[in-house]
Amino acid sequence: MFRWVDKGVNLGSLIERVQLFFEFNGFKTRIDKLKDGWLVSAVKSVEGNPKSVSVKVFGQPDDFTVGFSFKGYGRELAILGPLISLFGLGSVVRREVRWLEFFETLERNFWAYMENAVADIQVERKTIGE
Repeated sequence: MFRWVDKGVNLGSLIERVQLFFEFNGFKTRIDKLKDGWLVSAVKSVEGNPKSVSVKVFGQPDDFTVGFSFKGYGRELAILGPLISLFGLGSVVRREVRWLEFFETLERNFWAYMENAVADIQVERKTIGE
């Protein structure tokens, strides 16, 4: 979870950028307006196995927080991998660890994208305001 302060960002524009990020990465998205912000849900299915990511944006234009989370049990499987392999489930562990790596990379890329998106929206606001 990251917090931005004194940025003056239109949160509606930011939500659109979050949606574009996931769609560009092959996810189907849905945006829900919450009492205190927005929730972007993104789902991607590979080999009939859906995985989901959610991003919550809440706060005000000058003080907002963005949270990123994904559902899955890859971390636990990575830790328990050797034990699980003894029971013949090694392929399941490898697949889930690959998903974990995918989502960790996606999250790193997401935060870099968010920094740029916030900066771009600030520039747009200043350009329009002048």
